[in-house]
Amino acid sequence: MSEPDLPTFDEYWALFTRPAGIRIVLTPRQIYAVGHVITQWAFFDDQVNFLIGFWRCFPQVPREIANRTIRAETRYRLAHLRDELAPELFLRTNPNWQANLREEWVRQQDAKERETGLPTASSPSTTTRTSERFASSTRGTNFEIATAKVEALAEDIGFLSTWLMQFTSRLHEDEHRALHDKLRQQVLQQKKLDT
Repeated sequence: MSEPDLPTFDEYWALFTRPAGIRIVLTPRQIYAVGHVITQWAFFDDQVNFLIGFWRCFPQVPREIANRTIRAETRYRLAHLRDELAPELFLRTNPNWQANLREEWVRQQDAKERETGLPTASSPSTTTRTSERFASSTRGTNFEIATAKVEALAEDIGFLSTWLMQFTSRLHEDEHRALHDKLRQQVLQQKKLDT
């Protein structure tokens, strides 16, 4: 009887001590969906940071609010915009915007909660083995999520970013309308002079 071909202890132990990595195989659709969410969320975060910096410069904002240090997590930055900056700038002078603003904040918080599970949603489902579902583990809970839902989340985040980009301008619709009308009158006057 021949001796079994076993590795030495050092060869065996090297399996636990050498650098190693796990390679998770994702389909192109899954890579795209997760990458799209990450990219959209990064842009959304930039918009939140821009508005915090921009709105803090308005003279209506008390210095103690403008200079307040806030935590970096999205929920704290959104709360700073919603609960401290927006009331000082807009809601006192434009109360009809309050409902619209509250509705959007709820959508933003919902998107963030849906996005939270995605960084760990990094493997295809073991039950379906297709690009249609992800297997995920978040906060100790295992679940599956449809790839289409991840793609939809990316689209939702894109709409929220656009809403934030347009918000300050939409608050000043009357001023924009007046400037547009003035410009139109000047163009018409110039046309009369040219003829």
